[in-house]
Parts: sequence; C-alpha cells; structure tokens
Amino acid sequence: MSDIPRPITDNKDIVFTATAKPPKEKPRGDIGVAQSLESIADSVEASDTIDVSKVHDITKRLEHVPDSQVKDTLTVLKQEMDALEVLEVTDALATIDSPWGALAQDIAESDRLKQSLPDTKQREQYVDKLLFPFGAEIFREIRTMTTYPLTRQLMFQSVADEIVSHPDVIRIAQASIPLAKDAVTVKHAMRKVSLGLLGVGLNGRESQAHIDTLYRKSIHTAVLRSRLSAEQPIFDIAATEYSMKVAEQEATRTITPFAKEETAQSLRETQAELSDMKRIRQIIDQELPKVHDETSLMQALDKVQDARFEGTSETAPYKLEPWVPESVRTNARAALELLSKPKEDLYAKILKKLDAAERQFRSRQITWSETKYKDHMKWLADPVAQAKRNQRIINIIDLIMTLTTIVYGTTGGLQRQIEGNHPNGMSITDYIDYIESQHPWEVAADLATPKQPKQKYNL
Repeated sequence: MSDIPRPITDNKDIVFTATAKPPKEKPRGDIGVAQSLESIADSVEASDTIDVSKVHDITKRLEHVPDSQVKDTLTVLKQEMDALEVLEVTDALATIDSPWGALAQDIAESDRLKQSLPDTKQREQYVDKLLFPFGAEIFREIRTMTTYPLTRQLMFQSVADEIVSHPDVIRIAQASIPLAKDAVTVKHAMRKVSLGLLGVGLNGRESQAHIDTLYRKSIHTAVLRSRLSAEQPIFDIAATEYSMKVAEQEATRTITPFAKEETAQSLRETQAELSDMKRIRQIIDQELPKVHDETSLMQALDKVQDARFEGTSETAPYKLEPWVPESVRTNARAALELLSKPKEDLYAKILKKLDAAERQFRSRQITWSETKYKDHMKWLADPVAQAKRNQRIINIIDLIMTLTTIVYGTTGGLQRQIEGNHPNGMSITDYIDYIESQHPWEVAADLATPKQPKQKYNL
C-alpha cells in the first residue's frame, strides 16, 4: 500500500511562465468608445462590413468630448459626408446606362422642352435636376429598409424600370414637366409629375397638403413593391432561354453517344430550372399589385420564399431587415442561431466519454496555474485561433487609426477633396428643399453656371 502514489494536498501552486501572455478577458460594463469599437470589430468579423449606425454612435459619443478642435473637425466631417451623400444620389440618378438615366432621357425628348432648350445635353441635365428630389426621396426610403448594398441597388433601379415600362406615363410627364419660363416653383409642379410617374391620378382639385401626403405615401408604397421586385433579377429568364438554345444547337451537332446523353441531361436540367423561374416570376407578378404595406410585403415574400425552397426549413434572409417587426426579427435570429449550431456526431461523443474516463482514472490534484498554462499553450498552437485573433487585432487597429485620423485630422494631415455645387456640405434634406424652392429658370441658370473649384478640407 505504501507504493501507491497519493494526491499531494499540502504543496503550493506551481506557477508556469511563458513568453506570450494569455488573452485578456473582454472588459465588461459601459466603457464608452472602447465598447463600441469592440462591437464594430464583432460586426467586421461576422460580415466583413462596418455597421454605419455604430460608427454614427461613436461620432455622437465623440461629440461630447470637451475639446473644441475635435468638435470643429467633426463638424467639417459631417459637412463632407452630407456633400458626399448629395453627390452619391446625383450620380445614381444621372448614370446614362441606368433606368434612371433612361427615364431622364425619355422625358427630355419632350417637344415642349426642345423649343425652350434645344441643346440635348443641357435638356437632360435640366430634367435630371428636376427629378433629383423625387429620386432622392426614393433613395433615402430604400436606405431605411435594407442595409445590403446589392438589394438597395436592385430596389432603386426596379422603381425606374417600372416607370420606364409604361410609355403612357412618360408621355404625360413630357406634357406636364415645367418649362424654364414657367412662373411656378419646382416643388408644386414636380410633385404632380412624380405622382403621375408612380401611376397616381389627380383630378386637379387636391390641396397642396393632400398632394404632399399622397407623394410620401406613394413613394413608400413604390419602395415596398421594389423590395419584392428585387427578387426578380435572381431569375434571369432571358439568359436561361439563351443557354437552352445553345444547348439545343450543341445537341444537333454532337455525334458521339456519350456527348449526346450529357447534352440531353443538361437540356433537361436547364428546362426544369427555366420552369421554376417562370413559376416564381409568375408568383411575383401576381403579388406585386397586392403590396401596399409592410404586412402585405411580408406575405408576398413568404410566398416567394415557399416557392423557392419547397419542403425545406430555410430561414428567409429578408426577415432580418429593419422594416420587419421586432418579434419576427427575433424569431428569425433565433432560428438562424439554431441552424448554425454545430451538431455533435457519435464519434465526438465517444471521444468525450473516453476523455472523461481518462481524466477520472488519472485523477490528481492539478493546480489552477497549470490548467491555465496548458490551455494557453494549446491556444498558441492552434493556427485558426491565431489567424482569427490577428485579423481581429488588425480590424480594431484599423478602426482606431481611422477614427483617430478623422477626429484629430488637423494634425494627421489627411486631405479630402469635394467637387460639386455645394462643397460646404449642404445636407441632402437641405438640398432637396433648395431645389424645390427654386423656379424653373433658376434651375436652368444653375446649370449654365460653371462649377466651383474643388474644395479642400484638412481632416
């Protein structure tokens, strides 16, 4: 019995040392900017994108820092961001090969406009500027619905596609768009034109307040429908029909039996895919007129989702978008977490039991420091954990450097250049009000005035 080793109970903890320190625990509690940086790093690691709302939260926190230089720099930064937003919407509306560019070109072909503005380029610029408030309101409404850039772009272009596909609406707009000599404000004239483009008929007896209400409501409804229309480009029927024609031609040219069999199989698969596309597109076309609010949009997207994934438990990605009720978003998030939770297989369970049995038979007193040391050395030897940690550090450092440069940019020497009519950072709301308060001849005069030179900001 004396040869049996006994557990040591009176020895002190054995302290192990290593050159690399173990990772510190994540700080808890409200620590202001640092905690926000940590949450941004989480979002970067999860989706490779920075959550704009969290960056705005940090900006608001930094505004309360009692430093006049920081406040001045943040003011300049806000002005620059406003100017960039105006330029972003202007570019989106004025792109020639986009549906919005086609819409402006179609309206600019008005015989009435040709008489007062014979130059084609100047006429298109005039229409572009008159359409800016309408397009900007749609653009801003879309940005409140989804954070995914591709979905935003598809939604924005689908609104213009819907308008361009109705020639009678374009003809009405050509006949009612204000001329440069008209003695009306842009707001009163263009809101009626915009309602006509959205398919809303007016009898001429509506008050201005009623027209404004109809304008906002119609834009919201058009944006809701565009969210459903954004599902359509996923099913490119024209491209699939073209690939079927190519496959049919290939089937007539091939001689070898194996090639014929492979081509026939490809043809059958493409035909089945085309049938599914047409079926889902038909569902979308049937549901589009029924979409008037968020509830009807959810019902329509549910039908499309069921048609796309029959007999599966796929979680619809749209259920996590901002316009969806919080209860639905919470349930969708829980369902996603459940789907992403790793499942233990039988082999892993057996290994766990063997490991537990081995620990039980080799029971001895293990000190806390020894456990921490072994865990840490295992963590150091794990290349995946190291890569994730390094990337996380890079993301956090990059964010801190960016924010430091923005806040203390006067010493960082960073310069940004803005080109446009309003380099002082007029916000998009102010810019819409500015255009809508003008008379048509003032818009034409603005277009004839040369642009101001580039404005430099020392940020």
